Amino acid sequence: MAGGRARRFHVLKQEWGFKQFISKKDFTDPSNGFLVDDKCGFGAEVYIKENKTSVVECLSLKSSTVDKEPYKREFKITNFSTLKAKWVSEEFTVKGHKWKIEVYPNGNGEETGQSLSIFLSHVVSNNCASSERVRLCYTIRIKDQSSDLQHHQRTSSGRWFSASNDNWGWPSFIKLSSLNDPKKGFVVKDCCIIEIELPVQAISS
Repeated sequence: MAGGRARRFHVLKQEWGFKQFISKKDFTDPSNGFLVDDKCGFGAEVYIKENKTSVVECLSLKSSTVDKEPYKREFKITNFSTLKAKWVSEEFTVKGHKWKIEVYPNGNGEETGQSLSIFLSHVVSNNCASSERVRLCYTIRIKDQSSDLQHHQRTSSGRWFSASNDNWGWPSFIKLSSLNDPKKGFVVKDCCIIEIELPVQAISS
């Protein structure tokens, strides 16, 4: 509902919103707590009505504070040149949710033979409600082992992970010609170092 009225979404009208959701003065007023450390969190409640039967999907934020000290971890991939299909990291836990990194050294899909592909996967377990969604804005980098100055990295925009949307990343993370260039230090003594920096923005249920 918006302004007391139901909104109908269809192929010609795929979005609705509010032109004046909140005044800029109220939004930026520190005493209101909407904007903290130049960051804010949003929640939504969606009610779906179909065939005279109401189906309700409610999205409520359990947490919307961005980590001041995000989770950070390195993974060392040895015998890099011998990897055939993909490399999968051991699982790691952040805010009660399990994750793993998947690396395709020779690319994935259309990027096979062209680029290295990297994806972050959300592992749903018995300790984590399958209905929970986690919003991340994370960074993955391949480290320059020769000078520690020219790391290659990509940062995602805010992404919601859930049981039905559990994998996101970059099919073309870095071109193989650049990755294998000995002057750039990404692969040294057949070893590649991947680092992830993962701040949780919000958790909803």
